[in-house]
Amino acid sequence: MVLPPRSGFVWRAEQRDTAFIDDTRYPSLDDLPRATFDGDFTVNGGNTTPGPVRLVVDEDLAHAVPVVRAPDGSWHARIDTSAMLDPAIEHSVVAWQEGVGASNRLPFRVARPWTSVASIDDPLGDDTGPAGKYSYPTEATYAPRQGDIEHVDVATSGGTLRLTVRMRAITTTWNPPNGFDHVAFSIFIGLPKGGGARAMPLQFADLPGDMRWNVHLRANGWGRAMFDARGATATNEGTPVTAAGVKVDPAARTITFTFPAAALGRATDLSGARIYVTTWDYDGGWRALQPAAADYAFGGGDPARDPRVLDAVGPLRIP
Repeated sequence: MVLPPRSGFVWRAEQRDTAFIDDTRYPSLDDLPRATFDGDFTVNGGNTTPGPVRLVVDEDLAHAVPVVRAPDGSWHARIDTSAMLDPAIEHSVVAWQEGVGASNRLPFRVARPWTSVASIDDPLGDDTGPAGKYSYPTEATYAPRQGDIEHVDVATSGGTLRLTVRMRAITTTWNPPNGFDHVAFSIFIGLPKGGGARAMPLQFADLPGDMRWNVHLRANGWGRAMFDARGATATNEGTPVTAAGVKVDPAARTITFTFPAAALGRATDLSGARIYVTTWDYDGGWRALQPAAADYAFGGGDPARDPRVLDAVGPLRIP
């Protein structure tokens, strides 16, 4: 049965009668050929009870996939794995028929292959802004220069994108839940479909050259937010969408951002997409910039007009 959100029920058996259950009424799923898949795959099933059947993945009934049955009651349907990015997570699929019930449950995992498409070094010590005049806040914990990018690796898996950024330093001075502090990333992705915006919202800058962005991620140690370009201006970040995943490897000094295909227009090929990665810092808004650095303000710029960009890599184009 389907339970309302945040509900619970308790049943008690008053007697132990034996009942006959006609299993042929319920939809059924054939066993999967293996437990781990490297991309989308097909499941097969069937039943003869009249009425629509839907395929439910990970209990997400709202996005269940309808199936079309053959005259003999058999059917097959494809599982979209574009948002299944962690091979450690066990997923499940059932077939559901309203008023009848659910099939057997099939567990599976997804380990998508990645293809490296770009690997870019960035000069050490260029975390001084577009004109080379910025300085870090004077508070002592900024001394490691956490905004200095050393290297960016780009990989794709169909329409899914993964960026791995190696930093000069990763610190957790303020115990951030995302695993890094004293730096915030602003990542812009221009998709092959075109369109998009040029302004880098709230950063007092436009993207370099003729690049336009369709998706923008803002991420720091305490949060991350992602937007598409609908409604985006110099002062409006755009329309919120589901944010990319973030994973930190302190020993390697890397931060990995994974953008599922669903967040990138469900493209199956990202060839031609462009990427621009920038750093600054964030504290309820982009950290202040002023002519002279202070404990918690960057120095060397005009607060009314200079870009909130400390270091930058790109635009990179995916071949």
